[in-house]
Amino acid sequence: MAATKTAAKAARKTAAKTATRMTQAQIVSDMAAKCDLSKTVAKDFLDNLAALAVKELLEKHNMQGTIRVYPGIAEELLGSRTYMAREGLFNDLDVMLCAHVSTSFSTNYGIRGLALVSTQYTFRGRSAHGAGSPWMGRSALDAVELMNTGWNYRREHLRLQQRSHYVITHGGDQPNVVPPVATVWYFFRELDYPNVKQLHALGTRIAHGAAMMTDTTVSERVLG
Repeated sequence: MAATKTAAKAARKTAAKTATRMTQAQIVSDMAAKCDLSKTVAKDFLDNLAALAVKELLEKHNMQGTIRVYPGIAEELLGSRTYMAREGLFNDLDVMLCAHVSTSFSTNYGIRGLALVSTQYTFRGRSAHGAGSPWMGRSALDAVELMNTGWNYRREHLRLQQRSHYVITHGGDQPNVVPPVATVWYFFRELDYPNVKQLHALGTRIAHGAAMMTDTTVSERVLG
């Protein structure tokens, strides 16, 4: 009787493990089927797959532990893990594994990523009618365009390792009104903190130069 109970218990345990593996395999299969190899989907796929693999290793070696999967929210826009670290989300972790994947699921080593400052410069001037009294206006959009022109001229004299990009997120409301407010959003990228800090400072100086040329003011909002 005891042997029968032991065998039944072992069978239930084996069945439970098999069901768990089948469930995990189905999850991976479903994720792969839905994966269109975009960066966001690929990263979510890899993170969840890694979590399942670590779970199996813990079970295999009879180790206790808790696995957490943190989504890379706004990863390309804000560098959101900086905010997560600042708020203490990782304080009680023993190990933090972080991935940023390409569309081919490739792996590599060495310095691959770049330090990033994501920041917005907002220029403020004075509105006026573009045909009736343009001399009364102070164009915030002119300041944005001058900043971008200045930055593009400076590119030739920057380190080869730097990368920088921008978009004008607000340039005014309609053509016949001198824009009183305009905003440009910059990404400054470099290999390390000292260099990206210098790159960011240079961008800010150029922004203030553009404000001086157009008799406008400029403020900055660092996003990440």
